[in-house]
Amino acid sequence: MQLAINPGLAVLEKLMLAAGWHSSHRRLSEAAPHLVQELNADDLITTLNNLGVPLSVAEARLSDVEKSDCPSLFVSPSGPIRAILDCKDSQILVCDTTDQTPAWQEPTRERGTLVKLERFGPKDEQATYESFRSITRGFRGVLPWLLVASLMTNLMGLATPLLVMVIYDRVIPTGSVDLVVSLCLAAALVLAADAGFRFARSSTVAYVGRVVEHRLGLALFRKLMSLPLEQVQKSEVEQQISRFKQFEGLRDIFSGQVLTTLLDLPFVLIFLALLFALAPPVGFLIVGLSVVFVLAIWMTLPVQQSLNATVSQVKARQQSYMFETVSQQRSIHRLGLGDVWRERHASLAWESAEASRKARRFQLICQAFAQSLMTIAGVGAIVLSTLSAINGTMTFGALIAVMSLVWKVLTPLQSLYANAPQVAGFLKSKQQVDRVLALPQEMVRGAASTHQKSFEGHIAFTGVTHRFPGATDPAISQVSLEIRAGEFVVIAGNNGSGKTTLLGLIIGLFKPTIGSVQLDGMDLRQIPTDDLRQSFSYAQKNPEIFYGTLLQNFRLASPTARVEDIESAMSAVGLADEVAKFPDGLNTRLSEAYRQTLPRATSNALALARCFARPASVYLLNEPNTGLDYMRKAAVTDHLASLKGHHTIIMISDDPAHIQLADRCIFMASGRVVSNDTGKNGRKKMEALIAAGKES
Repeated sequence: MQLAINPGLAVLEKLMLAAGWHSSHRRLSEAAPHLVQELNADDLITTLNNLGVPLSVAEARLSDVEKSDCPSLFVSPSGPIRAILDCKDSQILVCDTTDQTPAWQEPTRERGTLVKLERFGPKDEQATYESFRSITRGFRGVLPWLLVASLMTNLMGLATPLLVMVIYDRVIPTGSVDLVVSLCLAAALVLAADAGFRFARSSTVAYVGRVVEHRLGLALFRKLMSLPLEQVQKSEVEQQISRFKQFEGLRDIFSGQVLTTLLDLPFVLIFLALLFALAPPVGFLIVGLSVVFVLAIWMTLPVQQSLNATVSQVKARQQSYMFETVSQQRSIHRLGLGDVWRERHASLAWESAEASRKARRFQLICQAFAQSLMTIAGVGAIVLSTLSAINGTMTFGALIAVMSLVWKVLTPLQSLYANAPQVAGFLKSKQQVDRVLALPQEMVRGAASTHQKSFEGHIAFTGVTHRFPGATDPAISQVSLEIRAGEFVVIAGNNGSGKTTLLGLIIGLFKPTIGSVQLDGMDLRQIPTDDLRQSFSYAQKNPEIFYGTLLQNFRLASPTARVEDIESAMSAVGLADEVAKFPDGLNTRLSEAYRQTLPRATSNALALARCFARPASVYLLNEPNTGLDYMRKAAVTDHLASLKGHHTIIMISDDPAHIQLADRCIFMASGRVVSNDTGKNGRKKMEALIAAGKES
């Protein structure tokens, strides 16, 4: 089968090879942005980032490119995207999207963006984030600068109270206009510097937040996609969605005022020191109130966390209920359970509202308490400062300055008190992120220094037993068998006999509890999953059709498949005429509503055609005749006959037509292989065992 290669990806492949990175056409297509027909420069850079290839970007002229800059991607406002593969004797080796044949050229003075690919090294094998610390490691150098910016903004914050004090104590008594002008100019400079530092700090925090959110989202999603299937199946879909939403607390730390408050908090001591210098009694009052704030956080935070946890649990149950309602809506109406479902929802909605009310009420009480402390601080500062002014130990200007300093000390503390649950949530989410990122994942080769291995399809089971987590009995037990490359194998057996588990073990969806499964003499545990699964094409018993156009569904399974290959696969299952009647043919969008109108036979046939359109060494088919009409069953059987001998075909079926095609017949019962034979004897045994199973 020929592959449909985008010109941009063909250039990218040559570029990666020059840098020592190897990736297949299919892998490049999978890494490219989804549903993009024409790849521009940004799309190619995104593809390289998705493959984990380190990049460095700089503005340059073609004539300035040196050998150390190669290989690199050159992007200019005019002209095609070019790959500079090498540089020698004042010439550059170039290929582009219009002419993919590398050729030596004299460089011009054309200016553009040079994207250099770092050459592959051993350190690039594991470019994954294993903890939240590793995600933020690159920003450790930013923290000192943020602290310096916070120090400067807080020092600038002293200008306002000091200016007020000087005006009341020096300017007004002397009536000096020149002093007023000088102070105003100084204040303007200080305020301008303060605005500059605040802008720089805010921009840096926003940038760090954006990058951390992007890295965290990618790390979590990639971890989810690389987890073993058994690990993923431990949690329901809605629970996984809820867990992902909890991680938004990490993002909120950077996007809200919490980080700014934490950066300002250490410098409260500057204002407190000045407060003690101007009015010691007020300073002691503020210290006492600060202690009260700390005690309040210590006492109220556990209560608030408990209430918030209750709200989260109820919300999760409500979300799970809504998820079930939407997914089972047809069954609910068909069984007449609408009233029962509404009553259950009303109970859950009331419980959710009540939990939210309690949490919100306690939060408002805490806010009122904090506001009361601020009021006490203000009144206390006025009273103590007034007494000091009456006694002559404080000037009137100092009294006004003291009031400003009181707010500057207590405002960060009040903000910390209000955001304490958010800070605690951040710490909890960080721990959860670390636990998720530390989960063992499947081995993936990705873009590396070696080519992906091609497999012929020789499969061997040696003493394999597999027990699912929580199960008492093994799904399959002590299975030993051998399937030669190119064999047509039919597996049959009663429900629960372990047939589907056997296919899952072959493709690596499950890991054997005992024993080993080998492909071409290699243990599956030693083969990267992306190499392994690109050698298989799997049609499940209950296939899924994804949202998107029909063409996009096929391209998900085989990104490099040509339209001609897709049409050929549809003809092989008897779908060509029916698809031709779709509103837009291959470009028909399979929305949820449209998919509900498709007959089951059509949906199953589409999934089978998608399986056949994917080039593979081994085809795994789980009861492919399920839901198909007579004509399509015959078409599928004919296509399987044409594939026989060229590919390894392993299918679960008890159809006599499939059994007649089989080179090897395997019958399973209670997780064990009852019969495993080849040729005519194997087919006779299979037919006899199937007949005996139907009679019993």
